Amino acid sequence: MDSARLSRRLDSGISAFRLLTATTAAIVLLTRCSLWSQAAKQTPVVGKSLRYCNPLPLEASSKDGSPQGVSLGDVTVVRDGNLYYMFGTGGGGGFGQAGPGGANAAANLGTTGQGTGAQGGVVAQNAAGAAGGGAPGVGGLGGGGFGAPDEWKATLELLIATSGGDAYKKRLAEMFPQQRFGASGWMAVRALPYMDAAFKKQFEDAVKVYVPQLDTDLAQTPFGVPPSLGTWGAAPSVADMGTRMYFLHKAFPELVGTEYTLRAVNYLLGTHPVSSTSYISSIGTVSKLKAYGNNRADNTFIPGGLIPGYIIIKPDFPEAIDDFGFLWFENEYTIGVASKWILAANAANALAK
Repeated sequence: MDSARLSRRLDSGISAFRLLTATTAAIVLLTRCSLWSQAAKQTPVVGKSLRYCNPLPLEASSKDGSPQGVSLGDVTVVRDGNLYYMFGTGGGGGFGQAGPGGANAAANLGTTGQGTGAQGGVVAQNAAGAAGGGAPGVGGLGGGGFGAPDEWKATLELLIATSGGDAYKKRLAEMFPQQRFGASGWMAVRALPYMDAAFKKQFEDAVKVYVPQLDTDLAQTPFGVPPSLGTWGAAPSVADMGTRMYFLHKAFPELVGTEYTLRAVNYLLGTHPVSSTSYISSIGTVSKLKAYGNNRADNTFIPGGLIPGYIIIKPDFPEAIDDFGFLWFENEYTIGVASKWILAANAANALAK
């Protein structure tokens, strides 16, 4: 074949390829435009939209007990007759004519605000604490609120990092009586190797007061774990208990048994009210596979994520919906809560060996 004919064939092939490419691109573009056009005409449905924006600042002016001010919400569109409402399924705010009062419709189903008593870790200094040789307020279930005070945690970590630095030992001993044992005071168990005999005795006395009160609180349910009494499920508090009691058992095996940690993990894996579904996605025979993670719009899950679990709809109806992930107070993942499961699971594994 001479060079002229070869050149003509190549030119013809390139032209055909360009035409095919242009035609394919046009078809794809038209298809996408058609799909978007169809989507734009669809009626918004609760829990279903093209995509969810996170976060979106939404004004929250609800008077029904849900948060007020500006909320960073996850957007959902709801139709009510000829009106459309956009509100934050993960925040506290709604807008639109006569819009829904607050994003979290369940804000009034459980107790609003932080849990009181032992479960919220909000327990005043009491006679039992004083009887424990200056031990802190007990705070039975513990793990509630927003965690231990920053100075307390920092002092504890610096004491350990400096192998018992005198300044940190002194400050830890000063702060210990002000800590609620179930929420933060128990953490000093990690500092015991660096503390003197007087502090160790004070800590042991606090454990002796704490464990019986904890047992009384846990007896509220047949599962022997912190009950779910607030607007969020209590699975994170259960995981906290598993970790907390593991450390206390290692230090005081004659006072604290292994059953607390094993019971907590057993609960999270399915021995709980409403269903036997594991609260840790992809862990267990049947686990939560539609959850409120950053891929919630795909109606799917993140392996290893721990959900809050069931709540009580007043007066006495426990709810945990398996096949719907958009109830954030039952189904939301957070990195912090996932780490709680990792700690509790490793604690149970260590005890089982």
